[in-house]
Parts: sequence; structure tokens; C-alpha cells
Amino acid sequence: MKKLKNTFIIWVILLVVGIIASQIFKSLSVWDTDTETYVSLIQGQAKMNDDFLELDIAQIAQPGDVIRTIGKESLALIEWGDGSMTRLAGNTRVSITRNDVSPDQTLIDISFELFSGKTWSQVVSFISEDSSFTQQFEWVEAWVRGTVFDVDLTEWIVYVSDHQIDLINQDGDLYTLDEKSPLKYNDFSLISLEQFLSEIRDTSWSSLNQELDINQLGNLKTQIEDQLTISSPFSFLRRIFDKNYSFLYDLERGASFEELRKLLDTLWDKNKMKLRTEILSRYQKLNIVSAEDPDQYADKILHKRLLVLLSTETDQERLLETSLYDFKDILKSQNIPGFDETLKLLNENANILEKLDTRNILGNINLIPDDLEQILSDEFQWISDFFEWGLPDTSGISVENGKELLDSATDSFRDAKSGAEEVIENGLDTLFEWFTTN
Repeated sequence: MKKLKNTFIIWVILLVVGIIASQIFKSLSVWDTDTETYVSLIQGQAKMNDDFLELDIAQIAQPGDVIRTIGKESLALIEWGDGSMTRLAGNTRVSITRNDVSPDQTLIDISFELFSGKTWSQVVSFISEDSSFTQQFEWVEAWVRGTVFDVDLTEWIVYVSDHQIDLINQDGDLYTLDEKSPLKYNDFSLISLEQFLSEIRDTSWSSLNQELDINQLGNLKTQIEDQLTISSPFSFLRRIFDKNYSFLYDLERGASFEELRKLLDTLWDKNKMKLRTEILSRYQKLNIVSAEDPDQYADKILHKRLLVLLSTETDQERLLETSLYDFKDILKSQNIPGFDETLKLLNENANILEKLDTRNILGNINLIPDDLEQILSDEFQWISDFFEWGLPDTSGISVENGKELLDSATDSFRDAKSGAEEVIENGLDTLFEWFTTN
């Protein structure tokens, strides 16, 4: 009897140890980044190859797969392995051409072709030099990075909502399409934005994508929270045995950049590489966050600051270039805290910023919003306060002079939009002079 009792105790101990070991093992693998591409049906009917998709059940997609929505009201989603996404409207057919994403997401080679209907895509902003995301349609190929854009074959239209794309026609000619510049790709002619918005654009399709973006962000936040609360009784042990988990745990629970930077110093290089992969995956998913959401936008910038610390010099430069887009979003949304955090990011990497041609980049990304005249009309006082608060009094144009320049445009901005743009450009020039001299 005693022997039986001892055997039972041993089995109980082994069971407890096994449970603890499994949880620790789970903690070591839970952060592995999923770089598969998934297709799911959001509403209506759709097929991948010959099989119908089931509602809200994601299927892994491979090169050669053909996805087709059936019916005008149907809607499907492709979630690419790099964090980008493409939505298919009703009666749309696409084929995946290439779909390669390295486990650490440093190499991306994604390409798909649109045969009919229309698509809406949001592509991650950070893609390394040797990577690409392309879409083919008719005789045109679009090369994309950090962009939100629509392709509508029924109207022969390409429209960029944010940033820009490069288009290559059948003759190999390259054309850069800026945001809010609708293009008829059959003859590469531009349409006035007013005509596009009032006569051509599918407003219900646009509104639907905006609504789905909001839902996507909510789902992302829930996924991250769920990931961190898996096996919560063992959270303490996981933090002891897995420093990467401990870092991400603190990141999710609001640790400051300074606290997280100190934690990074305690990690081995191998752990830093794994951690970079997880943070990059999260950052790419946060790509759709707008500056209009101060909390999530601050989270996005925090992830970028950490990525810069963990990246190679080439990737650091590319990450800082994407920050120049952030100023445009901040101007539109009046997000002063976001402006402050972006300043910190650029200022703490001033040595890298010196190597970039910031003025040329600013010109290429069309930093000044197309609707600047309306912004000045509606929010002139805020813009004045914005530059008075943000500009350091160190390089050429003082805070007072900057405000005088802005004030002088008050009476004339409706008739002299170019003058108002020059005021803003002078202010931005001053910012970047300060970044590179301090």
C-alpha cells in the first residue's frame, strides 16, 4: 500500500512538473511570428479555387490560388504575411502570384493580380530595400509601400488615399501617383479630385473600408491582450524564464520607452533578434492606426522607437523616413502628443537623420496636405499654436517670427494658398535644421 501511495505521489509530481514545463515551453513559442497569408469571407459568398470559403474562417493561401467573390454585396479579405491587407469587393477575382515572407519579416516578396472587380489595399510602411509588394492589373504594375490605395477595373481607376505608389505601364515607363490624384490608368490621365469624389468614387465602398479599419484595430488590440493573458496563473514563471515575454508584458502594460530601453540592455543578441521580429510584426499591424487615435498612435510610435534600437543602420534610415509621413497625419489630426513623440524619435536619432536628404524626402512624399486651404480656414488658431509650441528657437526662424509668418497669412490664405504652404514649409525646414544641428 505504501509503495502504491508513493507511486501515486510521484505521478502527481510529474503531472504538475509537466504542466509547468508545457506552459514555459508555450511561453517560449507563443511569440513566434505567423507569416502565412490568410483568406477569409467577411460577407456574401466567395471561393478560393474550387472551394467555397466559410464565413469568418481563415484559410491559408499559396501562390497560384485564385480568390473570387460571388455577388455584388460579397466581401473577402486577404491578410498578407507581412501585415498588409487587401479587401475584395463584390464580383472580384484575384490570383496570388508570389507570397514569400521570411520568418523575421526582413525579406518580403508579395505580388497578386486583379482580373475583375475592385480591391482596396493597405500596405505596411516598413519594407526593406530588397523587398517588394506589387499588384498587377490589365497592363499596369503597381509597386507599393506604406500606402492605402484602391484599384477599380470597372471604372479604370487607381486612387491613392495615403502616400503614393509607383506605376509601371506595358512600355516600362514609371509614373509616381501621389495621394488624392485619381488616375485613369487606360490612358494615364489624371481626374480632378472634385469630379472623382462627386461622380465616380463608390462612397459606400469607401465608408465600408473605413468602418472595417476601426474593427480591425479593435481586433488587433484584443489579440495582443489575449496573447499576454494566456495561462495567466503561470505569468510570473513565464516572466522569469522568458525575458522576451517579460519585455512584451511590460510593453503592453504601459512601460515607458526609457524603462524598456534599460530592459533591452539586459537581453542577449539572440533574444533581441527574436524580440525585433515580434515588435516588427506588431508595428506592421499598427500601420493602419491614424493620428486621430492618440493612444494607439502613441503605441505605434513607441514600437517604432524600439524597432530603431533593434535594427540595422539601413533599416533605421527607412524607419526614420516613414516618420516623415507621421507629420502629415499629425497636421491633419491635431495630435500634439503624437507630434511630441515623433520629435523625440527623430531627435534621439539625429546622427542617422543627418545622412538623409530630409528636404528631398519631404518633397517626394508631398507633406503639405492637398486640403491645406480648408485646414487653415477651419483650424488656423490651432496651427499657430502648433508651431509656437513645437519650434525650438535655435536656427534661423525664431518661434516669434514663425508665429508672425503664420499670422500674416490669416487674411490672405483663401486667395494665396501657395503663400500659406510656404509658411508651413518654412516651419518644417526649421524643425529639420534643428534635428541635424542639435
